[in-house]
Amino acid sequence: MLIGLSAALVIDGSEVGTLRLSKEAGAFIANAGKLHIHGTSIVGWSEEKQAAAHAVYEDHFDFRPFITSWSYSSTYIGAAELVSLGYGNQKSYGLSITSGPKAMTDITKYPAQRPSAIIVDSSFRNMLYGFYSYEADDVALIGNEYVDNIVYGVDPHDRSHRLTIAYNSAYGSYRKHGIIISRDVNDSSYIGNICFENKGSGFMVDRLSNGTFIYANTAYKNVQDGLTLFESGCNLIASNYLAANGWVGLRVRNSLDNGVFFNTIENNQRAGIYGYTAILEESAAQVGRNYTIDPYYSVAAMTLVGNHIEKNKMGVSVEEFDALYMNANSFPNQAPKIFYGKWFLKNPFILSQFDQSREGALITENCLDGTLIPQECSFRKAGFIKGDGQDEIEARVKASSACSGKIVTRSH
Repeated sequence: MLIGLSAALVIDGSEVGTLRLSKEAGAFIANAGKLHIHGTSIVGWSEEKQAAAHAVYEDHFDFRPFITSWSYSSTYIGAAELVSLGYGNQKSYGLSITSGPKAMTDITKYPAQRPSAIIVDSSFRNMLYGFYSYEADDVALIGNEYVDNIVYGVDPHDRSHRLTIAYNSAYGSYRKHGIIISRDVNDSSYIGNICFENKGSGFMVDRLSNGTFIYANTAYKNVQDGLTLFESGCNLIASNYLAANGWVGLRVRNSLDNGVFFNTIENNQRAGIYGYTAILEESAAQVGRNYTIDPYYSVAAMTLVGNHIEKNKMGVSVEEFDALYMNANSFPNQAPKIFYGKWFLKNPFILSQFDQSREGALITENCLDGTLIPQECSFRKAGFIKGDGQDEIEARVKASSACSGKIVTRSH
């Protein structure tokens, strides 16, 4: 079914309790206009089995029905249920909000209007991806549940901007993460979400996705991290609960302008907080990565203020970092190790040496190896992150050829 540019389709539960899309007949919905789904169930259906077209990762390339909303479209979903949709082909992942199709956008005189969506109070189960976007703007995902989806619960991707992801639950993702944003997904918010028992991390911010406000979320019992930040800067991380995850509570790699305030991070099986830089070209896990479309810098820093860090295998672990500011963090029952890593081996008395309830402690690395991708951080510009050693990093990178190579610890 194709919904044209000037058309609208309304699927309402008062008229259609369940809409079955046939797997064997190759059914799908492509929306270029307006799609309204309310109070109904949309089910990928196997006529052969007379049941929902349930799939697992091992057969994810087999066709299943899907819904894709293209450029110029608006999609509105409320109080609905979407089940067993999506397979491993481009833009057919289940529910996709995406610019394109390319054949159309290539011949238009002006840039295509980006698609948008509002999706509230709905349930997504056994989708390949519970939600996917590509070059979409102003999408709101509010109050939904993403349950037992095959790869991701929520996966906004390439150059999607100003997303609001709030009050959702994402759990049981079979292959990867509960909620991830990746590749230039900027100026977005995670607020009040719960992610647990996902095969990957609960939450992830990836590949130069900047300006993310991460507030009052909960991540627990995920196989990997509670919250993972890879090559993404300008993150304001406040009042989250990251507990009992299989790896790390909060992981930060190759990322600047990170403010980590008043979070509770406890009972994670590795570190509560782990920060480091890495040369990705040297990693077997990054083979095949395209560094033209996914550039990065091996520079990292963060600010830790007022966090409650307890009963992790290690409290804060830092390796090859560039600036770390700590103030008013508490470490009750954090044993056997409060701090771990290169910097703390050279600063074993940092808790007693500095009054962290007042001025705090700042550790910086004089020599910075690598290039820096210039970026402006809205949170730093607004004054939420300041005076923490991170605002000096660009100048220190430029002067790195003449640096002393010393680690410097001081009150700040």
